[in-house]
Amino acid sequence: MNYNNSICSSCRHEASCTFINHSNEPILMCEEFELESVAKKIIAETRVMEHVNGYTGLCINCENREFCKLRSAESVIWHCEEYAV
Repeated sequence: MNYNNSICSSCRHEASCTFINHSNEPILMCEEFELESVAKKIIAETRVMEHVNGYTGLCINCENREFCKLRSAESVIWHCEEYAV
């Protein structure tokens, strides 16, 4: 069974779990569930990507970044109605 639709794919106990082997459907709730600790890795990767050619946030790969009036050196844009890839 494919567990990508289940909480098991991000659980710390996935390798040693007994519930996975006995379930025929995706597991959506489990008292043993503990999230993998990947936050530090994600934060580190985000900081590396923060400044690409002087652009940050969504502006890094936005097609409108050259003439955008919303972009600012003091802030990072993560939500933008004008964002285009």
